[in-house]
Amino acid sequence: MFPVYIASVDVEVTFELLVQVCIGDLTGNGAVGPGDLAILLADWGATDSPADLNGDGVVNAQDLGELLSRWGPCPE
Repeated sequence: MFPVYIASVDVEVTFELLVQVCIGDLTGNGAVGPGDLAILLADWGATDSPADLNGDGVVNAQDLGELLSRWGPCPE
């Protein structure tokens, strides 16, 4: 017989992901502007698009209103 050694190690790992969200900033440039509007209009009627800003399943006038209401630099 050989001796068997069993070791037990408890490890706890915590990850924290901080993401600043700027609704309407589809280009990721820190502002809602013409490029974001162009993306939204190009995806008009799409059912699987990041331009669906309100999450209702389709890019439409409600998303356009959301984008326009957030026009300008993203909040810090």
